[in-house]
Amino acid sequence: GVREAVVLVREHRPGDKRLVAYLTAQEGVELSAAQLREQLSQGLAEYMIPSAFVTLARFPLTPNGKLDRRALPAPEDDAYASRDYEAPAGEVEHALAQIWQALLGLERVGRHDHFFELGGHSLLAVQLVSRLRQRFEVEVALRDVFAEPTLQGLARQVENARLSAQTPLTLVDRNLPLPLSWAQQRLWFLDQLDRAAGAAYHIPAGLRLRGRLNRDALQATLDRIVARHETLRTHFALHEGQAIQVIAPATQGFALITHDLRA
Repeated sequence: GVREAVVLVREHRPGDKRLVAYLTAQEGVELSAAQLREQLSQGLAEYMIPSAFVTLARFPLTPNGKLDRRALPAPEDDAYASRDYEAPAGEVEHALAQIWQALLGLERVGRHDHFFELGGHSLLAVQLVSRLRQRFEVEVALRDVFAEPTLQGLARQVENARLSAQTPLTLVDRNLPLPLSWAQQRLWFLDQLDRAAGAAYHIPAGLRLRGRLNRDALQATLDRIVARHETLRTHFALHEGQAIQVIAPATQGFALITHDLRA
């Protein structure tokens, strides 16, 4: 049913560029944005499908007979694939609809509307995930947006994330005895069986430097590394018969030992 077609990139809003398809139909054929999108989705990736489909009686041409791209009109609301409207239901759907309207520049979004059919794309999906985190304080994965792209479906994902939200992690006082992790317990157990077993985890290395060594700079660098990584200043100890890990203060620094071999 399509006689001519051209796809261009248009800036819907500053920083929001979308693919727009301009079409002319064969005589007696009425083109539907929803049907066109459905047909293209069978052979194209989501990001390659135009956000809007604008049907024209004829393409505007320049005096030279070439396509006048500047004369192509901006898409109207009916250029986007739309579904039968049903108002959002419930707190989550209403809040989600407001987020969609802000991201997509729309005045109204229904619970059966499809995020990508309304002009959404991968970059907007990333922004959507960020806004969901801010609004609902839940973690919704980017893949969830692609798996449930309708307002109703995505709202269901948000509600499920709310139910399964984990208790926020609390910072443990590093001055208190800390239990060993499973990996640390294994290392501790092997060390108790054979004191020499720990040497298997040593990583010796050598590095040759040319020029004069700035010992103060080297010391400061190693101190910063040790201060940043707790594992470099952690040792095991026994506390009331239980193996624990002890984390030294970040100010401990690195014990740099030098040997002058010039003599």
